[in-house]
Formats: sequence, C-alpha cells, structure tokens
Amino acid sequence: MNAKEFLDSAYQINQDATKEVDYRNATSRAYYAAYHGCKKLVNEPAVMGASHEKVIIALKNSSHQEKRSIGNSLQQIKASRVWADYQLDNSFPRSESNKVLEIVKRLYNLNKL
Repeated sequence: MNAKEFLDSAYQINQDATKEVDYRNATSRAYYAAYHGCKKLVNEPAVMGASHEKVIIALKNSSHQEKRSIGNSLQQIKASRVWADYQLDNSFPRSESNKVLEIVKRLYNLNKL
C-alpha cells in the first residue's frame, strides 16, 4: 500500500458522502495521504518515525521554501483532521472536506509528495 491510496479512498468517500461522518472520514484519509507523503520529504533520523508535529516542524524549519510551504499546508490540514476526528460537538461541513482534498491534491499534482 502507498500513501496515495489514502487519497483515492478519501475522494471516493467524499464523492459518495451523504452524511457528516463521511466528510469527516474523507478529511481524515486525505490528511493521512499527505502526512505519509510528507514523511518521505524529511530525511532527518531524529524525525523519522516521530510524531506528526515533529514532521510539520521539520518541514517548516527547512532551508527550502517549497518544504516550508508543504509544512504550512500539512499544519493547516492537520487542524482540519483534528476538527474532523475530535470535535464531534462542532458540525463539520462538506466544504471543509472539499478544501482539504484540494490542498492534498495540489501537493500530489505538483509532485511534491
């Protein structure tokens, strides 16, 4: 299995979505597609296998502008994933899952992941 399969699954879930739980699941799968892709961009032994936050920090602190941008995007969609997975009392709209999918799609289309 590869990280892009999470993105394909996210698109399928979102396309077939009829309930809020579907938007939340699509967002979560899309985030993990990005996260696993981003881990490959971090070549520091201290970060490999590290927490999600350490991967984000490593990217945002990179000397390469493109990696910093990717780190910012990953941080943004992580916040959406946390909302989707943990903030169950706050409604989660389809527009949010669409936004996350577009960000992750852009990262993959630009061959950044």
